[in-house]
Amino acid sequence: MDRGCYGVECVTMLFALKVLAPQSFFMLRGNHEVREIQEEFSFYRECLMRFNAELWDIINMTFDRLPIAATIDGKWYCA
Repeated sequence: MDRGCYGVECVTMLFALKVLAPQSFFMLRGNHEVREIQEEFSFYRECLMRFNAELWDIINMTFDRLPIAATIDGKWYCA
């Protein structure tokens, strides 16, 4: 979520897709869904400049609950 100026819109769309199709849309937590990484790149600054730190914290509380791995066709996948 830190590779452009529309990170908040991107993550909002992903969350909406998950709500709309929970059984067929899956999300994993990758290394860019970690607070320390976001502070190094642009997502943290984007949230502060365009919104506030509370939004950034709420988004990250959601990221904290995403799984870090999944099984696909019987094989492990980790983002």
